[in-house]
Formats: sequence, structure tokens, C-alpha cells
Amino acid sequence: MRPSQLDSLTSAGDPQLAPNGKHVAYVVSNIDMKDNKYRSRIWVVDTGGEAAGRPLSSGEHADGQPRWSPDGSMLAFSSTRKTDEKGKKESTLHVLPFDQPGETAVLHTSAEPMHSLSFSPDGNWLAFAMRDRSSDYDVDDPARREPRKIENLNFMLNGEGFISDRPSNIWVAALDGSGEVRNLTPGRHECSSPAWLADSSGIAFAYNPLLARDTSQICTVSLGDIGEDSSALSMTALTNLDMPCYAPVVSPSGDTVALLGDDDHETMFQNVHVGVVDAGSDAADPAWVSKAVDRNWAPTMVAQSPTWTEDGLFAAMEDRGNVHLYQIDPTGGEPSIVL
Repeated sequence: MRPSQLDSLTSAGDPQLAPNGKHVAYVVSNIDMKDNKYRSRIWVVDTGGEAAGRPLSSGEHADGQPRWSPDGSMLAFSSTRKTDEKGKKESTLHVLPFDQPGETAVLHTSAEPMHSLSFSPDGNWLAFAMRDRSSDYDVDDPARREPRKIENLNFMLNGEGFISDRPSNIWVAALDGSGEVRNLTPGRHECSSPAWLADSSGIAFAYNPLLARDTSQICTVSLGDIGEDSSALSMTALTNLDMPCYAPVVSPSGDTVALLGDDDHETMFQNVHVGVVDAGSDAADPAWVSKAVDRNWAPTMVAQSPTWTEDGLFAAMEDRGNVHLYQIDPTGGEPSIVL
């Protein structure tokens, strides 16, 4: 293969099954050699396999992260469809009607990318993670910016640049487009992986103080009154900072939060395990329910949360280069292989 043939390669990823199980939304990506950029679009295909997949977005931009609403009537996705007054691409958040005619709505536009889109169970809100820039960050002349004071190891990320003055927070947007997006976790800390509580009253997420060591914990924050000052909202820690925990997901009953992590932050290159903690816990130690199979339970480059269904808890596990799907007993016991 020659470099000139790279635009012949097309990849598909991020499959998302519709709530009714009849459709799968996914992202198709390709290289535009002429414009020297990647392009991607949202496609959908029926699970019956009788019809070919069809595109839902134009493919002129970088569309991604398709996420179904709980009733399957809408599909949210991120894109880069707008540019600012200086010609720089901006990240946009969209909602597209799926089962009826309608226009694609823009919920938010930002200079920062939006990640980890998540519908609330009641279908009224869309949560996402996004970096919050300080006012000093957008000063045109770098010489006019205040000096950065580096106080921790996690001050810069590949592909992200400096993060100490633009921490990642959890935001929510109303699906009806009313009001501005709201920052639920303002402050100098890294927040990621939003997962809604079962009653849509709040969100569980991974929290890492920028000034702390390289570890994280699972916290929750209440949605509260939409008119309430975000600075007045308080975060509740479900786990303690002695154990790195991330990628939370709430059980259908709302009683339990599953997560990924490990129980020994002093040891490097150890297996990641699946843990559970009570949704009403107060800085507790998770119960590591996958320990009976001492393998790596985070087999992907970007950690994927375990999955709750009405049948139980499921997670992927890597064993000697092979990846398997296991069902895990949240009360303990040995996990059983599914696939």
C-alpha cells in the first residue's frame, strides 16, 4: 500500500444499540487527502441485516459519539460544524430526531470538544464532559497571559495541551434547548465519565483533584434546581482517594455503582478490576467483584465502563491477547464467560 492510497481506507466504530434493539448507530471515518484531514459521519443499520446501512449526517465534518435517547426517538452526536470569527473549528452538540421528520438541533457550541455524551433516564437532559477555559486562556497575545504555576504532574496531556487552566467539568444541557448549558462541577479538578443516577436526580462521575497524586474517586452531584448557582452544589464522594476508581455506571435499580480501578495505587502495571459500591456510600472502599479472575478488565486503550442490564453486570476481560465478555455477580462469586 502507498501513502496516496490512504483515502481508500474506511473504518467503522463506536457502535450504539438502540433501546428497542432494532438499530445500531455507528461512526464511519475516512481520510480526505485533498484537504489533509479526517472526516466522519453517523450511520445507522438495522440489526435484522436485511437492509444496508445508511448515513444520518453529511460527512463534511468530524461527526461522532452517537447516543440514543432512552425512548429511541432522538440521536445525539458531536460535530465540528461551526467556526469562530477567526476561522477556527468549534465543537458542536446536536440532537437529531430519528423516528419522525425534523431538523437537527444545536444544543451547544464551544471552542472545547465535548466528550462522554449521556442522556438522562427521563430523556430531559444530556450530560457531557468539557474543559472550562479561564478568561485568561483566550487572550490573543500570549505575553499578556498570567504565568502558569505548575503544582502537580498532571498539568499537560498529549493532544490536549495545558489542562491546569482549563479543567474538565461535567455539564448538562436541556433537550428542549431552553437555557444555557450548566456546569455542575466548576473548579480546578478533572471530572469525567458522567453516568446518570437511575431517577435522573444527579450524576455519578470520576473526580481527580488537580493538586492530588495520580488517583481518582467516584463522586455524585445533584442536578438540583436548574436555576441554582452551580457553585452552591456539593459533590458527594462514594469512594476514597486511596484507590484509583473511574468509569462509573449506575445499576438500573439505582442502588449500586459499578466502576473500574484497582486496590493498590502504590504498585504499577497491575490488572484493572471491576468494583461495586453502594450508591449511598460515604468515601467507602469498593468491593472488587472480578478478583476471582485475575486478568485485566480494561482491555481497550480508552477505558470502557462495565454494562448493567436487567440480567446483571457485564464487562470485557483480556486473557493472553484475547478479549472475552463476562457476566459478573455484583455480590461476589466467580465471573462466568458469555462470549
